[in-house]
Amino acid sequence: MKQKDETLYVGRLYLFGIPLWKMKKTKREWLEAAALMSTKRKRIECVFIDDEEDEHDGEF
Repeated sequence: MKQKDETLYVGRLYLFGIPLWKMKKTKREWLEAAALMSTKRKRIECVFIDDEEDEHDGEF
């Protein structure tokens, strides 16, 4: 039986450069959220945060 990757990734959502909130999701949940947001024609930026609290840009 294959185990699912349940690692939680922390990210911060931004709307037009305005920080909204931090979220914890699995990789699959992030991919689903990105697909949903891209169909709504909204520009939402996601910044992933690692253990040292460094922020890495990513965009949906």
